[in-house]
Amino acid sequence: QWIDGHEVHTYPTARQPPERTQAYDIVTAAFSVGNPTKPVLIGEMGYHTLQNTWDPADAVATKDRLMPRAYLYHWDHGASGIVNYVMHSSLAGTTWDAPGTDIEPCFGWLKSSTGQVQKAYTSVKNLFALLADPGPPFAPDTLSFSVTGSTTNVQYTLMQKSSGRFYLSIWVALYADTSRVISITLPATITQARKARPNTNQNWATQAIASNAIATTVDGYVTIFELW
Repeated sequence: QWIDGHEVHTYPTARQPPERTQAYDIVTAAFSVGNPTKPVLIGEMGYHTLQNTWDPADAVATKDRLMPRAYLYHWDHGASGIVNYVMHSSLAGTTWDAPGTDIEPCFGWLKSSTGQVQKAYTSVKNLFALLADPGPPFAPDTLSFSVTGSTTNVQYTLMQKSSGRFYLSIWVALYADTSRVISITLPATITQARKARPNTNQNWATQAIASNAIATTVDGYVTIFELW
Protein backbone atom coordinates (compact mmCIF):
# COMPACT_ATOMS: atom_id res chain seq x y z
CA GLN A 1 0.00 0.00 0.00
CA TRP A 2 2.99 2.33 0.30
CA ILE A 3 3.84 2.39 -3.41
CA ASP A 4 2.34 4.92 -5.84
CA GLY A 5 2.50 2.65 -8.87
CA HIS A 6 4.55 0.22 -10.93
CA GLU A 7 6.95 0.85 -13.80
CA VAL A 8 7.91 -1.93 -16.19
CA HIS A 9 9.49 -2.32 -19.62
CA THR A 10 7.94 -4.40 -22.42
CA TYR A 11 9.82 -5.03 -25.63
CA PRO A 12 7.96 -6.96 -28.31
CA THR A 13 11.10 -7.37 -30.41
CA ALA A 14 11.65 -8.13 -34.08
CA ARG A 15 9.90 -11.26 -35.37
CA GLN A 16 7.38 -10.96 -32.54
CA PRO A 17 4.00 -9.19 -32.82
CA PRO A 18 3.07 -6.91 -29.92
CA GLU A 19 0.21 -9.23 -28.95
CA ARG A 20 2.44 -12.14 -27.94
CA THR A 21 1.41 -13.39 -24.50
CA GLN A 22 4.89 -13.21 -22.97
CA ALA A 23 5.04 -9.45 -23.42
CA TYR A 24 2.27 -9.00 -20.88
CA ASP A 25 3.38 -11.50 -18.25
CA ILE A 26 5.38 -8.73 -16.58
CA VAL A 27 2.43 -6.33 -16.79
CA THR A 28 0.24 -8.90 -15.06
CA ALA A 29 2.98 -9.45 -12.50
CA ALA A 30 3.22 -5.70 -11.85
CA PHE A 31 -0.49 -5.51 -11.06
CA SER A 32 -0.07 -8.41 -8.64
CA VAL A 33 2.73 -6.76 -6.63
CA GLY A 34 1.60 -4.66 -3.69
CA ASN A 35 -1.74 -3.00 -4.32
CA PRO A 36 -3.25 -4.19 -7.63
CA THR A 37 -5.33 -1.01 -7.89
CA LYS A 38 -2.21 1.13 -8.33
CA PRO A 39 -1.35 2.19 -11.92
CA VAL A 40 1.20 0.47 -14.14
CA LEU A 41 3.41 2.66 -16.35
CA ILE A 42 5.16 1.16 -19.36
CA GLY A 43 8.44 3.04 -19.02
CA GLU A 44 9.97 1.63 -22.21
CA MET A 45 8.31 0.03 -25.22
CA GLY A 46 9.16 -0.06 -28.90
CA TYR A 47 10.85 -1.70 -31.86
CA HIS A 48 14.34 -1.33 -33.27
CA THR A 49 14.99 -1.48 -37.01
CA LEU A 50 18.17 -3.55 -37.23
CA GLN A 51 17.36 -5.25 -40.52
CA ASN A 52 19.09 -8.60 -40.01
CA THR A 53 16.88 -9.42 -37.01
CA TRP A 54 13.59 -9.07 -38.92
CA ASP A 55 11.87 -11.64 -41.10
CA PRO A 56 11.42 -10.55 -43.80
CA ALA A 57 14.12 -7.92 -43.59
CA ASP A 58 11.85 -4.91 -44.02
CA ALA A 59 12.06 -3.53 -40.51
CA VAL A 60 10.78 -0.01 -41.20
CA ALA A 61 7.61 -1.21 -42.96
CA THR A 62 6.91 -3.91 -40.38
CA LYS A 63 7.45 -1.50 -37.48
CA ASP A 64 4.87 0.78 -39.08
CA ARG A 65 2.31 -2.03 -38.94
CA LEU A 66 3.11 -3.13 -35.39
CA MET A 67 3.63 0.10 -33.43
CA PRO A 68 0.03 1.41 -33.41
CA ARG A 69 -1.09 -2.08 -32.38
CA ALA A 70 1.44 -2.09 -29.54
CA TYR A 71 0.00 1.11 -28.06
CA LEU A 72 -3.59 -0.14 -28.32
CA TYR A 73 -2.76 -3.55 -26.88
CA HIS A 74 -0.88 -2.09 -23.91
CA TRP A 75 -3.77 0.28 -23.23
CA ASP A 76 -6.23 -2.61 -23.39
CA HIS A 77 -4.13 -4.43 -20.78
CA GLY A 78 -4.50 -1.63 -18.27
CA ALA A 79 -1.37 0.47 -18.79
CA SER A 80 -1.83 4.00 -17.45
CA GLY A 81 0.96 5.44 -19.61
CA ILE A 82 3.32 4.26 -22.33
CA VAL A 83 6.75 5.70 -23.14
CA ASN A 84 8.27 4.95 -26.54
CA TYR A 85 11.97 4.11 -26.54
CA VAL A 86 13.43 6.28 -28.06
CA MET A 87 12.45 9.28 -30.20
CA HIS A 88 15.76 10.31 -31.78
CA SER A 89 17.85 8.11 -34.07
CA SER A 90 21.59 8.61 -33.77
CA LEU A 91 22.37 6.65 -36.95
CA ALA A 92 24.52 8.42 -39.50
CA GLY A 93 23.24 9.11 -42.99
CA THR A 94 19.75 8.32 -44.20
CA THR A 95 19.54 4.68 -43.12
CA TRP A 96 17.49 3.30 -40.19
CA ASP A 97 19.82 0.29 -39.98
CA ALA A 98 23.19 -0.08 -38.27
CA PRO A 99 26.24 -2.13 -39.28
CA GLY A 100 26.79 -5.26 -37.22
CA THR A 101 24.43 -6.21 -34.40
CA ASP A 102 24.14 -3.01 -32.38
CA ILE A 103 20.38 -2.47 -31.94
CA GLU A 104 20.66 0.53 -29.59
CA PRO A 105 20.86 3.28 -32.24
CA CYS A 106 18.08 1.60 -34.27
CA PHE A 107 15.16 2.39 -31.94
CA GLY A 108 14.65 6.08 -32.76
CA TRP A 109 12.17 7.15 -35.42
CA LEU A 110 13.16 10.79 -35.97
CA LYS A 111 16.43 12.15 -37.43
CA SER A 112 17.36 15.73 -36.69
CA SER A 113 20.40 15.47 -38.96
CA THR A 114 18.39 14.71 -42.10
CA GLY A 115 14.85 15.71 -41.13
CA GLN A 116 13.62 12.17 -41.73
CA VAL A 117 10.45 10.92 -40.08
CA GLN A 118 9.86 7.19 -39.86
CA LYS A 119 6.48 5.99 -41.17
CA ALA A 120 5.69 4.33 -37.81
CA TYR A 121 5.98 7.71 -36.10
CA THR A 122 3.43 9.25 -38.45
CA SER A 123 1.04 6.31 -38.05
CA VAL A 124 1.17 6.53 -34.26
CA LYS A 125 0.73 10.30 -34.44
CA ASN A 126 -2.36 9.75 -36.62
CA LEU A 127 -3.68 7.17 -34.16
CA PHE A 128 -3.36 9.61 -31.26
CA ALA A 129 -5.01 12.40 -33.25
CA LEU A 130 -7.96 10.22 -34.26
CA LEU A 131 -8.57 8.95 -30.71
CA ALA A 132 -7.71 12.09 -28.74
CA ASP A 133 -10.38 13.28 -26.30
CA PRO A 134 -8.96 16.03 -24.07
CA GLY A 135 -11.01 16.91 -21.03
CA PRO A 136 -11.91 15.62 -17.58
CA PRO A 137 -12.42 11.90 -16.90
CA PHE A 138 -15.89 10.45 -17.37
CA ALA A 139 -17.61 7.09 -16.90
CA PRO A 140 -17.84 5.37 -20.31
CA ASP A 141 -20.90 3.45 -21.45
CA THR A 142 -20.90 -0.12 -22.72
CA LEU A 143 -21.53 -1.24 -26.29
CA SER A 144 -22.99 -4.63 -27.08
CA PHE A 145 -21.41 -5.85 -30.31
CA SER A 146 -20.00 -9.05 -31.81
CA VAL A 147 -17.37 -9.87 -34.42
CA THR A 148 -18.02 -12.91 -36.60
CA GLY A 149 -16.64 -14.44 -39.77
CA SER A 150 -12.95 -15.22 -40.19
CA THR A 151 -11.97 -14.11 -36.69
CA THR A 152 -8.81 -16.14 -36.06
CA ASN A 153 -6.20 -13.79 -34.53
CA VAL A 154 -8.53 -10.79 -34.91
CA GLN A 155 -7.88 -8.35 -32.05
CA TYR A 156 -9.92 -5.28 -31.15
CA THR A 157 -10.01 -2.48 -28.59
CA LEU A 158 -13.15 -0.47 -27.80
CA MET A 159 -13.00 3.13 -26.57
CA GLN A 160 -15.54 5.88 -26.07
CA LYS A 161 -15.14 9.66 -26.16
CA SER A 162 -16.96 12.14 -23.96
CA SER A 163 -19.16 12.93 -26.97
CA GLY A 164 -20.72 9.50 -26.56
CA ARG A 165 -19.26 8.12 -29.78
CA PHE A 166 -17.55 4.73 -29.69
CA TYR A 167 -14.24 3.89 -31.38
CA LEU A 168 -13.56 0.27 -32.28
CA SER A 169 -9.94 -0.34 -33.33
CA ILE A 170 -9.48 -3.71 -35.00
CA TRP A 171 -6.66 -5.62 -36.68
CA VAL A 172 -5.22 -9.10 -37.35
CA ALA A 173 -2.71 -9.87 -34.59
CA LEU A 174 -0.06 -11.74 -36.55
CA TYR A 175 3.50 -10.87 -37.54
CA ALA A 176 2.75 -11.07 -41.27
CA ASP A 177 0.20 -8.77 -42.88
CA THR A 178 -2.83 -11.08 -43.11
CA SER A 179 -6.40 -10.23 -44.14
CA ARG A 180 -9.67 -11.44 -42.59
CA VAL A 181 -13.24 -10.98 -43.84
CA ILE A 182 -15.45 -10.21 -40.85
CA SER A 183 -18.82 -8.80 -39.83
CA ILE A 184 -19.34 -6.44 -36.88
CA THR A 185 -22.87 -6.74 -35.50
CA LEU A 186 -24.08 -3.61 -33.70
CA PRO A 187 -27.10 -2.66 -31.61
CA ALA A 188 -29.95 -0.88 -33.37
CA THR A 189 -29.02 2.31 -31.52
CA ILE A 190 -25.88 2.62 -33.70
CA THR A 191 -27.08 4.04 -36.99
CA GLN A 192 -23.98 5.76 -38.42
CA ALA A 193 -20.33 4.85 -38.83
CA ARG A 194 -17.07 6.11 -40.25
CA LYS A 195 -13.68 4.41 -40.57
CA ALA A 196 -10.07 5.56 -40.58
CA ARG A 197 -6.68 4.01 -41.27
CA PRO A 198 -3.96 5.66 -39.12
CA ASN A 199 -1.19 4.20 -41.26
CA THR A 200 -2.55 6.27 -44.18
CA ASN A 201 -3.82 9.58 -42.76
CA GLN A 202 -6.14 11.18 -40.19
CA ASN A 203 -9.21 11.20 -42.46
CA TRP A 204 -12.57 9.58 -41.80
CA ALA A 205 -14.51 7.82 -44.58
CA THR A 206 -18.21 6.98 -44.46
CA GLN A 207 -18.86 3.34 -43.55
CA ALA A 208 -22.15 1.65 -44.49
CA ILE A 209 -24.22 -0.20 -41.90
CA ALA A 210 -26.62 -2.81 -43.30
CA SER A 211 -29.02 -4.80 -41.11
CA ASN A 212 -27.23 -3.54 -37.98
CA ALA A 213 -23.88 -4.86 -39.21
CA ILE A 214 -20.66 -3.71 -40.86
CA ALA A 215 -19.19 -6.09 -43.43
CA THR A 216 -15.50 -5.40 -43.88
CA THR A 217 -12.02 -6.78 -44.40
CA VAL A 218 -9.32 -6.14 -41.80
CA ASP A 219 -5.58 -6.76 -41.95
CA GLY A 220 -2.40 -6.25 -39.95
CA TYR A 221 -2.84 -2.47 -39.94
CA VAL A 222 -5.21 -0.84 -37.48
CA THR A 223 -8.65 0.14 -38.76
CA ILE A 224 -10.74 2.40 -36.52
CA PHE A 225 -14.53 2.45 -36.73
CA GLU A 226 -16.29 5.49 -35.27
CA LEU A 227 -19.80 4.47 -34.20
CA TRP A 228 -22.77 6.55 -33.08
